[in-house]
Amino acid sequence: MTSLSLREAAEQTGTSKSTIWRAVRAGKLSRPRNDDGGFAIDPAELFRAFPPQRLEQRSEGQDATPSRPPEHATGTGGPAATDELALQLAVANAELRGLKEMIAELKQARDAWQGQAERATMVLTGPKPERRPSPTWLPWRRRAG
Repeated sequence: MTSLSLREAAEQTGTSKSTIWRAVRAGKLSRPRNDDGGFAIDPAELFRAFPPQRLEQRSEGQDATPSRPPEHATGTGGPAATDELALQLAVANAELRGLKEMIAELKQARDAWQGQAERATMVLTGPKPERRPSPTWLPWRRRAG
């Protein structure tokens, strides 16, 4: 899936660009940059931090497409319902991708910790070095007696 610009991210969530920018600065969203210097926001990350706004809720100024008349929104399976389902599917796919990435990261971390625990166990239970008994008689010492 493609990345979103700051403006497109604001349109998708129904917020302003400054709200998205504050979330980026606060660390709620990662901030990779495009070749032209703009932001390349991953939709999965965006929708994790901000819920997507429904197409009917977007105002004329926030959306480049004209708003649909109410008769299309009330039909059974009309264009508005299809758009809504497509948006829900996109959000679900983005969340699924994010969860799969999180699972992969957790598996890597688990494997790293497991390897560290195995190495520590081997060190603790491995063969112990032989200790030579200390001599009881030392030639430079005299026994008192």
